[in-house]
Amino acid sequence: MGWHSGSLRHLVARLGRIGREPADSPNLALQKRLVVLLCFGLLPFTVLWSAIYFAVGVPLSAAIPGAYSIITPLNTLLFAWSRNLRLYRFTQLLIMLLLPWLLMLNLGGFKEGSAVVIWSAMAPLAALLLEDLRQALFWIMGFIALMVLSAILQPYLPPPALPEAFVTWFFALNLGVMITIVFVLLYYFVGQRNFFQERSETL
Repeated sequence: MGWHSGSLRHLVARLGRIGREPADSPNLALQKRLVVLLCFGLLPFTVLWSAIYFAVGVPLSAAIPGAYSIITPLNTLLFAWSRNLRLYRFTQLLIMLLLPWLLMLNLGGFKEGSAVVIWSAMAPLAALLLEDLRQALFWIMGFIALMVLSAILQPYLPPPALPEAFVTWFFALNLGVMITIVFVLLYYFVGQRNFFQERSETL
């Protein structure tokens, strides 16, 4: 257990250094660390979701979370080279917003998609930590617009292709995992903010 814990801390530390520069302020360094850790932290779930959807016979649905699993590592490599936080942050928030929505449409709607569109809410929530407040409003407005559009499109979406029991279990997974990730993200952010604040007061 100690070896696994040490390896995880080492991996988190290495990911947290991606895109950083010596001249970064503590706040900017924290933003870079948060966006990379969040984007990579979602990868195990997108890979798992993709594998499950493929196993139950909906390969097009499987390809949508699979796209995140391909785009994110490539985009992170670009960020490590360019150090362009604004571009990296925007593209990652955009795919967080759009891909779950596209998956929901492909699965047949809110209920038939097991509320998978809740993952789109990660974009405005993460924007609160990674953007200024005015830009964060852009992301929540985008999320609301997608919800309204989804309600309009709902009657025209394809019929459900998944068993009822599967849909129910994925309701629990989508809501439970999404809320847990948001809690961990906020917990980490508050802990880091308190650390920098205490260090500043000590100095």
